[in-house]
Amino acid sequence: MGIQLPPGIAPGNPLAPFLTRRVIGNRQEVTLGSGFIVSADGNILTNRHVVGNAGVVDVKRTDKREFRGQVIGSDALSDVAGIKIDSDSLPIVTTGNPSRADVGD
Repeated sequence: MGIQLPPGIAPGNPLAPFLTRRVIGNRQEVTLGSGFIVSADGNILTNRHVVGNAGVVDVKRTDKREFRGQVIGSDALSDVAGIKIDSDSLPIVTTGNPSRADVGD
């Protein structure tokens, strides 16, 4: 297994760390996505289209820490997926009060 940048992406490109191409045998996969840490012990909410059919994903935080994440579930219809990383004391996303939310919030 090797890691390469996709064609046309320079190593100095600020998105380069997020656009790495994983080469597994003759199969290559390139993905990029975002997610939200929803519990301090490493549960992450993301989109199903981000994880695809993967069982394991690489998670890179903005503080440069990297984790191997386990896809714990996904739903194609709602385009939601859950990932679990092995960490603790993580900052979590702050959510609003659902009773005060309007459509589109």
